[in-house]
Parts: sequence; C-alpha cells; structure tokens
Amino acid sequence: MPRPRTPTSRLELTGALTHDAKRYAPRADEPTPAAPIGDAPEHLNDAQKAIWAELVSISLPDVLANADRFLLELTVRMMNRLREDTASDSNLTTLRQCLAQLGMTPADRSRVSSNKQETPVHDEWSNLIH
Repeated sequence: MPRPRTPTSRLELTGALTHDAKRYAPRADEPTPAAPIGDAPEHLNDAQKAIWAELVSISLPDVLANADRFLLELTVRMMNRLREDTASDSNLTTLRQCLAQLGMTPADRSRVSSNKQETPVHDEWSNLIH
C-alpha cells in the first residue's frame, strides 16, 4: 500500500514546497473548499437531519466542507436505512465506504488532513531549521 499523501499545508510549513518546487508544481492550483459543511438540506426528514447533525458533531474538526455535502447526504441516507433496519448488504457496504471517505473509520482517520491552515512559528530557533 502506498504511503499516504502529505498535506500541502504541511509541506509548506516544513519548507518542502520550496526545496523541491518542481515535484510539487502540480499542487499549485490545488482547490480548497469554499465554506464549511453547513446545516442539513431542507429536503431531509427530521430523522435524517438528526443523523446529519450527529455525523457533523463527531467528524474530525475542519475536515468536512461544502464540497462534501452530497457524500454526507448519501452517508446520512444509508445510516438512516441501517437504523430503520431496512438496509441491505449493499447498503452496508456503501455506508462503510462513505464513512471511510469522510475519515470516520480508525484506519482512514490516520489518512485525513484538515483544511485548517496551520500558522508557522517564527522565532530564533525556527530560523535554524530552514
């Protein structure tokens, strides 16, 4: 299995982006989400809205964004079927894949990076590193 991709924000903090600029040139136009995940869509029923709120509350901080709304909605609908005891085996597989893509399984949590930009520390010691 390949090594997980290092987040661009971390590469920037360590100086790797400037050290090996050609290697990371394709990341120059890397998209960033425009807004946080937001509230549940109005077309969901009350049970599904509660599941939406639950999933958002237990997700890793600064990971879910507005670009993830459709995936989160799919996850909500699969979780709702599971809780209503109407989920098929294929629904359970889909739910597990959705949870993995949202970083909500132990193995996948280790691969997730947040959208929050870390602020570099600038002091006399950090200058010795660069």
